[in-house]
Amino acid sequence: MDDKQQSEDSPVNTLSSKALPEHPAAEFSFVRLIMAVIMFVMLSRAAITLLQRYFAPLPTLQQLTLIEDRVAAVDVALRSSRYSANKKYIRIRLENEFRYYTYLDWFPDTLALKTELQPGDRVRLWVDKDAKDWVWQIEKEQSLVRSYHEVSAAITHNYRFNWLFAVILLMCGAALLIQQLLLLQKWRKSRRAHIEI
Repeated sequence: MDDKQQSEDSPVNTLSSKALPEHPAAEFSFVRLIMAVIMFVMLSRAAITLLQRYFAPLPTLQQLTLIEDRVAAVDVALRSSRYSANKKYIRIRLENEFRYYTYLDWFPDTLALKTELQPGDRVRLWVDKDAKDWVWQIEKEQSLVRSYHEVSAAITHNYRFNWLFAVILLMCGAALLIQQLLLLQKWRKSRRAHIEI
């Protein structure tokens, strides 16, 4: 009886009966930490792009490039946006140009340009050449088809929530990174506790 009691009270059994700190190896991994860092960088870059669009002033009509030529083709193309996929926009190619100029889906009366502009029409386009190649104003046979003020108003309207999207992206990226850093701190403390024991 005394031997049994002594065995139960021995230092070895006392040590083994202590609840060891739970090792958070299953919760933390360096792979997830690296992925969180990568996601934070990617989301931060996207947020910076949105903020640049929000705060950057729009080019004036005088700063745009004026091109006078005949229409070679007016095509309807598809693109994906932040809200939905398969958005239809217009691409205009001129006879003496080897590039397409873009009239986006959220510009005023986009698809109507397919019938308003025909191959051979003499047009004047105001574009941000070598930037986005967007069409900001269109004249056909000295008649205004789309005005700079209409397009610039549409762009300003489309960019109005960019600051909010940027803040959300930064918060999501920071939350992912902070979560992994807290798990790293917990993992290091638990590791030190195991070493001391």
